Order: sequence, then structure tokens, then C-alpha cells
Amino acid sequence: MATGLGVFTAIVGAWVLVPLAAFAVVFLLFRYVSVGSMTAGAAFLAMTVAVPSLRGYIPLGAVVAALILCTHLSNIARLGRGEERRFRF
Repeated sequence: MATGLGVFTAIVGAWVLVPLAAFAVVFLLFRYVSVGSMTAGAAFLAMTVAVPSLRGYIPLGAVVAALILCTHLSNIARLGRGEERRFRF
């Protein structure tokens, strides 16, 4: 995750705070890291669509969002069955 954050910071600058904030909010509300990660991926894509200066990165945003969803397919299945573990503080 840290490498991805560094790469996306280099690409989109301070805008990287949008998906990072989305991750933090969802993670703190629901305590599922996987749900926070998927939300951050969706937020990255939405940000590339919504911010005119980032529209050239829409294909990257789509690939990132799709890869994150594919990576979390097992988590999605566990969430559906109510078996996904919540993070404990």
C-alpha cells in the first residue's frame, strides 16, 4: 500500500488525499480494511473523472479500481457471508 501511495502521490500530487480520506472514513466507520481499500479505489476513479486536470488518468483510475476489486473478490464473498473479520483497535 505504501508503494502505491507513493506512486499515486507522484502522479496526482495532493489529490491523493481524496482516496486516502475515503479509505480512512470507511475504515473507521466499518473497521474493514478491504472495504476501505475498495472505496479508495472507487474514489480514485471518481476523482479522475471529476477533476478536469486529472481526466487524462481516467484509464489508470479504471484499471486501479478494477485491480483492487479483483484482489478483494474473496473478501467480498466473506462480507456477503458475514465472515469477514473486522479490525480491532
